[in-house]
Amino acid sequence: MLNPTNELLLVVQPSIDYAQRVCSCVAHPLFLATPHRADALRSAGFRTLTVDLDDPRSALACTAEYALRTGARFRGIVCFVCEYLPQTALLAAGLGLPFADGQAVARMRDKARSSAVWQQAGLAVPASRALNQQSELESFAASCDPPWILKPLDGTGSEWVLRVDQHSDLPNAHAQIQRGLQRAKGGVTPTYLAQQCIVGREFGVDFYVEGNRFRILRLCEKFLIDVPGQAGVVGGYYFPRLAQRLRRQIQDTLRQAALAIGLKRGIGMADFIFADGVIYLLEMAPRPGGDCLPDLCRAALNYDPIRTACHVAQGFAPNAMHWPRPRRSLCALHLMSDRDGRIEQLDFSALKAHEGFYQLIEAYCEPGDVLSHDPSSYEDRIIASCLAHYTHATQLPALWKSLSGAVDIAFSTQRENILP
Repeated sequence: MLNPTNELLLVVQPSIDYAQRVCSCVAHPLFLATPHRADALRSAGFRTLTVDLDDPRSALACTAEYALRTGARFRGIVCFVCEYLPQTALLAAGLGLPFADGQAVARMRDKARSSAVWQQAGLAVPASRALNQQSELESFAASCDPPWILKPLDGTGSEWVLRVDQHSDLPNAHAQIQRGLQRAKGGVTPTYLAQQCIVGREFGVDFYVEGNRFRILRLCEKFLIDVPGQAGVVGGYYFPRLAQRLRRQIQDTLRQAALAIGLKRGIGMADFIFADGVIYLLEMAPRPGGDCLPDLCRAALNYDPIRTACHVAQGFAPNAMHWPRPRRSLCALHLMSDRDGRIEQLDFSALKAHEGFYQLIEAYCEPGDVLSHDPSSYEDRIIASCLAHYTHATQLPALWKSLSGAVDIAFSTQRENILP
């Protein structure tokens, strides 16, 4: 065991599946969670402390009181949820635990600020501007060529990431993202990021930084699907073969980006686009990649992002190799439906019998759920994620289509309005 029984790793706001994975590699975790999440964790048998993460001072006081009451010592702190990284940084500072600096986290959580920091450091980023007026969007669009992307300043995943291909579509796209973000933010007029769409190869990386040391732990290329009006629709992830020169360029660029943003030690992830010999930085965060990446990395690389992040938080260096090579030729795919409707039956038998299938990662829906082509997020189309065999990236479009079609779905025949 890594810890004596009174030395605990704090884990902030994990989902049930992440809590299970943490417990498989850490002897004595303590989960800090908001009331609703804490109830679910506690019901599942996890040692959990309910805290008000919207009030970091209260959360800090509650956590410190727990240590005094139980005699526990905290060995480290980790968070896998982007929205709770700022609170984790404040808790870490108050408890004297190593984590990314709060100011660095604030810069990483704001895409406009991080882009400005990287640009000042001489690194390439897509042309972008934070704005909330249609006239500002029109002015930005006049300064750079289409297409353009509109996205939340602090959003994660695919929610409200819109692609605009021509000037005549700008007013509708502006109104659409404003309405969506207003609903999410309680009616406040939202500021969002307008960004030039760089067309190239998009990558995601996990890395470890410690001063001047910088190690690539995982690099995946994204298999993207062209969906009108939406950007960054990820059909899957795979491991590309890269020339040594490009690998050095990636490592040097990300090291400089981490230094510029203030990430000095720990696990991080970054997304970037490679186009015309240039690396364009998109985002960075002090956590490993999520989604179906942990399962892909464990199966193909023998690298466990969750285990590695927990060990680093406790003061250990990563066991994972630098630039690990896949042991198996596996990709991770988001299986999607091309139809809308309420699901009546769902059967994965044909999928599991498919010659390309390797392992089901997660079913994203079940009978009674609704699949929709919601313009706010492509994730409402995802049926499940799986691992699959492949030999070359050119196979992925056909493999994705075939495996998606192998999921047997019966939809309700009753007509209904399925969009919000």
